[in-house]
Amino acid sequence: MRAALVAVMAVMVATSVARADEPAQDKSPELAMTLSISIPVAGFVGIAAGTEGSSLVKVGIAAMIVGPATGHWYAHEPGLIGLAARSVAAVALYYGLDELRYGGCDLDCPVNDTSGQRNERLGYALTISGLAVFAASTVYDVVLARREVGTWNREHAIAVAPTAIATPSGGTTMGIGIGGRF
Repeated sequence: MRAALVAVMAVMVATSVARADEPAQDKSPELAMTLSISIPVAGFVGIAAGTEGSSLVKVGIAAMIVGPATGHWYAHEPGLIGLAARSVAAVALYYGLDELRYGGCDLDCPVNDTSGQRNERLGYALTISGLAVFAASTVYDVVLARREVGTWNREHAIAVAPTAIATPSGGTTMGIGIGGRF
């Protein structure tokens, strides 16, 4: 008997009362933009404060790549276009900077060797194009985050309006119309 009572009490503690979900609240476009801007800025600060190869630099790079998409995620959208563009741009930046740092000719290159110049041009091309794509995709995500929050708010809005309703006797009476998307 005692074991049954303990089992019933354990089930009562472990379960919750069934209830309807809370209605969706409007999301803030300003918060979406703040998330999309502040996380990459924090990542930049982490990169500037860290030393080469440190965990702080690695987390900072990840925050700069992923951060602008957080405004989309707040609006329940994937934000994959900007995320993919920044990932490709980060790879281009990595190889461009690597080529500029290690791939060019040092002082011991032969005078008639043009491979160092070609590698330097490739390094500059990859670095500049990587920076341009990275910046453009970041701006794209920040601007679109605000719009996607507005779309989410419209799709989840509930409208309440007074309305005239026809009665069975042929007259009209006042009522309330409730509309929404769930």
